[in-house]
Amino acid sequence: MRSILFSLVFLISCGLHAQQGFVHNSGQWNDPSAFRMQMGPNSLFLTPDSLVLSVMDPADFNGDHIGDHHHYSDTLHYHIFSMAFDGAREMQWA
Repeated sequence: MRSILFSLVFLISCGLHAQQGFVHNSGQWNDPSAFRMQMGPNSLFLTPDSLVLSVMDPADFNGDHIGDHHHYSDTLHYHIFSMAFDGAREMQWA
């Protein structure tokens, strides 16, 4: 009984802290990706045959001023990681 109650509380709390999720590209950005998920200054893109992760160097992003406005350094350092699925059938997003 105790484990069932713990599991129920855990599942409810997961829903409370869930991520925003993916946003479908309905033409709002000129990009081959079909979906995008924003995670702070980082983004994950889903294309028909790959995943693309855009990661910003945390040193360039000062999170102390998030309430007012974002303070970025003069030079931004990004890394792009792409994982293509060779031989995969291209997905047709609705």
